[in-house]
Amino acid sequence: ISIIVALTEYLIGSVQHYGMALQLGQKHVFQALPRLLAMWLEFTSLETGDVGNGADGGQSDQTGSKLCENQQLMNVFIKSFVSKIPEHIFFTALPQLLSRVVHKNAETSRNVALILRTVLAKYPRQSLWSCGWLRFSKSEQKKKAGDEMFHGAMRILRSIERGDQMQNVLHASKSLFQFFISLAQFVPRGTHTSVKMKVPKFDTELKNFIPPIQAALSLS
Repeated sequence: ISIIVALTEYLIGSVQHYGMALQLGQKHVFQALPRLLAMWLEFTSLETGDVGNGADGGQSDQTGSKLCENQQLMNVFIKSFVSKIPEHIFFTALPQLLSRVVHKNAETSRNVALILRTVLAKYPRQSLWSCGWLRFSKSEQKKKAGDEMFHGAMRILRSIERGDQMQNVLHASKSLFQFFISLAQFVPRGTHTSVKMKVPKFDTELKNFIPPIQAALSLS
């Protein structure tokens, strides 16, 4: 048990220091952030049986209790990082975060949603292309998480001066994605190789969206 406790303390210490490094600058973001997220997401997915194998009943209970305590502590650190680490840094890890939007640990799921919601509200036009698919996932959990993320980001934008336009962009993005899906699934009749289609009206002008190409999605 003492070995497990020591290793856990090293792990939590590593997450803390990676978080501190990211607060100081972005020079090592592509080394620090993926490691921080991987350690956090993997550690908080552990269950008592994963670390208590081979221990007797009393030791197993003690190990499980310590595991839950340390998982809660790590989530406290992560939640504090959300307000201290700039959103553009988390933006670089959207795929990694989106892959764990549904997590075994409820508090970890809430923190993942908090980070994604914050990034989406800060950079709505860039982030919606990465996040929008969730709202059309075949997984009901992911679909619910996607809707909650967009609604949360829109609430943030409503509280910001001049946030109305970006709020409308996020609101209209669901209809735009649905149109793209319908377009991709459309099958022309007979031997026709072209099709004419009327683009529907959205809640905001299409010029308010940016095209999903690398040059346009870059924050620099």
